[in-house]
Amino acid sequence: MRVSRPPAAQAVAWIDKLSRPSVSNTDVAAFFAWRREPHNLAAYEAEARARKRLQSRFVAEADPFGFTVLDKATGEAAEFAGRRQTGIPKADAEDIAEILNRRDLTRRARAN
Repeated sequence: MRVSRPPAAQAVAWIDKLSRPSVSNTDVAAFFAWRREPHNLAAYEAEARARKRLQSRFVAEADPFGFTVLDKATGEAAEFAGRRQTGIPKADAEDIAEILNRRDLTRRARAN
């Protein structure tokens, strides 16, 4: 009898496999079939969010008055549109963090 790994462990394995330079059509089809199961999709999305958060410079963090866009490089609230981004709604903080992360990636790509 084969014991199946938990969905979270499977999600890690799929992300690692799909991140390789060469992925077969068979692997892609198997991944899509696996991901159709709601518990697998939830595990995959959670792992993808966790990895993105680890790799991102700017993140939305809860604060006493809402959310802060934190610059992980400085440990300080990020500035956007001339204002420190603290005490703002979660959706706004997530959107601003995404914009700042795109800017940071573009800046780093130009530097190389």
